[in-house]
Amino acid sequence: MIRTLFRNELRDTWRWLLALTGGAVLIVGMLTVVAAWLPQPLSSVSAGTAVVGAFAFPYAVCLLISLHYYRSAFSKTGYFTAAIPARGSTIFLVKGAYAYVVAAIGGVITIGLALLSGLAFHLAGGGTVDEATVFLRQGWGMLAELPGWLVALVIVLLLLLPLSGIAGLFFAATVGSESWINRSGFGGV
Repeated sequence: MIRTLFRNELRDTWRWLLALTGGAVLIVGMLTVVAAWLPQPLSSVSAGTAVVGAFAFPYAVCLLISLHYYRSAFSKTGYFTAAIPARGSTIFLVKGAYAYVVAAIGGVITIGLALLSGLAFHLAGGGTVDEATVFLRQGWGMLAELPGWLVALVIVLLLLLPLSGIAGLFFAATVGSESWINRSGFGGV
């Protein structure tokens, strides 16, 4: 049953997740190319916009996956989810685990978008791609020299980061859908 629930979540969300990811990569990539080609004042604006686009992506992913959770569990079409022959806790855990995986993958994509937008800033400042590559290698070398406990702490924090993005929104959708506050309409949620 858990596999079926995961498959249903993927079937319901893969189109807009792919469109959101493709749009973010396309926008940040185009802004990076524009930052490399335009003269200084305009290239800095383009690079700054690329950074904003890169760091807005994980928030958009968490917001949209939480909106899907609300729609599939508590809105008028939520009766499809309630009709599934599984316990409510199982359905909630699958929805939460799926949202965590989606948010974690969104975080990994955000790292790539951040590197691309950082390249935009480097190119806007007159640098080259080779210089940016050397800078990234030096940064990776500095990370390799950190103590083991600090690396483990950073890994734990990175694993908790997607949870912090979706937990509050899931809580708002769940509590906001209770009858005492649901009378306010969508504003209650």
